[in-house]
Amino acid sequence: MKPRHIDPNCPECGAELVLSDLLDDPDAEEVFEDKWACPKCYDGHGVYMDWPQEQIDELAGRARDAEKHPEKLIPWEEVRHDLYKDMGLTDEEIEEEIKKAEEKTKNMTEEEIAEFQSKVRYLINIK
Repeated sequence: MKPRHIDPNCPECGAELVLSDLLDDPDAEEVFEDKWACPKCYDGHGVYMDWPQEQIDELAGRARDAEKHPEKLIPWEEVRHDLYKDMGLTDEEIEEEIKKAEEKTKNMTEEEIAEFQSKVRYLINIK
């Protein structure tokens, strides 16, 4: 299997890209076919999304809209809750996950926060 919409080779080193879920866990039962990574450069973060250009353009448009109209942004708490629901978690499990995440962030050092921020991808949702 190869990516359909992006170059199948790493732009950094030229190695053939592989599904990132299989790099994380070679025995993964669930594999997303749009997330690709370089087996040489991958450090657990940063994947290449195999999306059509139209979809990328749509997301870029949403980002521009978000900058112009921040009042239309959906609060992170709502997005996070919906994502957990989509994963099949119950309300109780969602609350537990949120508590664990809050506890973890309370104990992070400045360096850990900076490293986390450098690797985070932002999901933009507009109502």
